[in-house]
Amino acid sequence: MKMNKLFSALLVLLVCLTLAVSATAETETAEVPLTYTVETSAPTVKPGETVTVTVGVAGNTGFYHTVIGLTYNPNLFVIEGEDPETLSGIAIEMNTDTYGDKITVDNTAPGLITVTVGGDPFTVFGNLNAPKFETDGILIQATFTVKDTITEEIPTLFTLSAKASDLLIDNMKVGVGNGEGAYAAQVGVNCIQNANIILENHDCGNYDANILAPVEPDCTNTGLTEGAVCSYCGKLLAEQQEVPELGHIGGEATCDDPAICDRCHKPYGEKRPHTWLWVTDREPTYTTPGVKHEMCINVGCNAVRNEGTSIETKTCEHNLTKTEAVEVSCAGDGMQEYWSCSVC
Repeated sequence: MKMNKLFSALLVLLVCLTLAVSATAETETAEVPLTYTVETSAPTVKPGETVTVTVGVAGNTGFYHTVIGLTYNPNLFVIEGEDPETLSGIAIEMNTDTYGDKITVDNTAPGLITVTVGGDPFTVFGNLNAPKFETDGILIQATFTVKDTITEEIPTLFTLSAKASDLLIDNMKVGVGNGEGAYAAQVGVNCIQNANIILENHDCGNYDANILAPVEPDCTNTGLTEGAVCSYCGKLLAEQQEVPELGHIGGEATCDDPAICDRCHKPYGEKRPHTWLWVTDREPTYTTPGVKHEMCINVGCNAVRNEGTSIETKTCEHNLTKTEAVEVSCAGDGMQEYWSCSVC
């Protein structure tokens, strides 16, 4: 009996090790399945004001379970009571429209909001019917109120902690082969905008300026001069001025193509218009019409049009010569007088 128990224990241990090795192997080759995003409602907030932090996912290729933590300094914010709806004074909204009851929030640890999606990871890992979440969007929104007693400026109020080992991207395929499960190899965090606490008497001169790089204009796009913003509060210190576009230069248009700019080497403007000239193919006579067509005489152009156009017969201004009448005689016929044109 003891041997059977020992054998069973060893078998369980072997299975666990097999799953761990499988998960580790998958981890080495798994792609980054998503990026966590963090964005505040404003770049700066004053004592007594509120700021909302939105945590979401982007580029999501699908996951079954994740745990992330939004960290903050509880000494900076109003934390009152244990109201279950506000979770210790911080108003938190979960995206239950997307995740239903599979998203939960824990705010019992001071300075940490833990967001879990997907429920218990051990249950999800071996559940073939566990839901897979494949959409981008919001996870939670948390609204904080800064204490009105704050007397110093505080940068970077929020950070997001996320571990690859907490993001399950493939649950176990029960009943199919040996079964596989995998956690993400790595995860990314994109802080779109954080927030700093500033005071009423904030002086941008106490902080370095972030230089806004100039933008060189080109043939078709305007540029910008150099600008500057406060590195702490983001206030615009030197506005960037627009620099006019340069416009295209040089090149020569042909009848087939517009000019090529000497600066950007791109075509611009209109094609050169044709210069048409009538060319006679057959001269008309006084009895037969002629034939003509138009051709472009611009250099390098061989365009023609109106081929086979008829030219009217010549009009003669007659030069008449009179032939006198001849009387009929025994020797021959006679002839009335007549006039004939010596030209046509």
